[in-house]
Amino acid sequence: MTRQLGDFGYAPNDGLDINDRGQVAGYTSTATFREALATIWTYGRPTLIDLRPAGSSNRFSTANAINNYVHVAGNSDDLGAFVYRGKRRESLNALIDPKSGWSITFSRGINDAGQIVADGVRGGVQYAVRLDLIRPHGLAAPAIETDDEADVIVRPEAEGGE
Repeated sequence: MTRQLGDFGYAPNDGLDINDRGQVAGYTSTATFREALATIWTYGRPTLIDLRPAGSSNRFSTANAINNYVHVAGNSDDLGAFVYRGKRRESLNALIDPKSGWSITFSRGINDAGQIVADGVRGGVQYAVRLDLIRPHGLAAPAIETDDEADVIVRPEAEGGE
């Protein structure tokens, strides 16, 4: 079976990762076609997680990975590498000790233990790093998405009905 994920009426859109619930992380385009915003698709409904208001600057963000607790690792032009835990995006660099000398440049994945794999720079050299920044979730993985709830499209209010 092939399922169209839904969009906000604009293309391109891209799914980059999927969790055991059937939720997809990626990005979707906006009306200006110059912007792409981090998006999660749940039950066929796209939801923006980059809620910056539309403005004069071109916004760009991607949701690169999603775990079973809807924690997302992504990247954006305003925060760089970020984690999203259901309320807002947080810069990974703001969550690490600045005295460590690390600069997190790109997030790549997140597991159910809350560990994030990313690219980090220290002393001018790039390394693969694992970040243990958030506590593991104590609950079992949520149920998998059902087919009868898919293919519904909801426009984001953050876009102001563009």
